[in-house]
Amino acid sequence: MADDRSVGNTSGTEERSPDAVRMYGDFLDNVTVVKNSLMSLLLAVGSIEGGAPDQPDKAPTGESAPGRPVLVPFVEMKLEGEQEPYFANVLTLDNVAYLIYDLTQDFKVVCEQLLTVTRGGMPPEAGRIELSKEWMKLASEQAADAFRDLETISSSLERSP
Repeated sequence: MADDRSVGNTSGTEERSPDAVRMYGDFLDNVTVVKNSLMSLLLAVGSIEGGAPDQPDKAPTGESAPGRPVLVPFVEMKLEGEQEPYFANVLTLDNVAYLIYDLTQDFKVVCEQLLTVTRGGMPPEAGRIELSKEWMKLASEQAADAFRDLETISSSLERSP
């Protein structure tokens, strides 16, 4: 049986929402809207394992010596949607960075595919394209800021004993 519903606001703010688009069929039964993402820094203390047994106090440049205590950063990540929470888990900091990379890489492929399809004469809904552009511009700015912070942290680690 066909279902007649609208695809609405994905940003959580009415003033930034594109027009609703009427669609027919059961396709929308499989659509989930992530309304919010939350990340919290969690820190744990650990110590470096391994290393060469003949030189336990020396580590390659940029690495910590075996047995030395270090802070291990984790990120509690939640994606909130219609089913609260849609996703909730604790990930390592580097895994979150990889996840962001992987999502943007996949999103780039989707945009390339959409570009190819739109050259065929049927344009996508303009409001959603404009909103997607705005979110990606903001994402690139935030990613650049996060990269600068990681560079600062990395530089300070290279100078520490």
